Amino acid sequence: MEEGIMSERKRWKAVIRYAYMTGDEIKTVEIEELEELQDIIEHGPDWRTMAECTITHNMDHEEVGK
Repeated sequence: MEEGIMSERKRWKAVIRYAYMTGDEIKTVEIEELEELQDIIEHGPDWRTMAECTITHNMDHEEVGK
């Protein structure tokens, strides 16, 4: 991976699945701090439709291995 691309990656990736009667909606976001996820979820889609949220550490983030 190119060095410039690696430095642009955020530390965490969250995949949020919202369940609706008409089908699911998937929202993928990259964040630097886990506390950012609260605002993302609160600002919608409607948090009451959130069925699942999977958070993974971006292993190619620039801090890995330091």
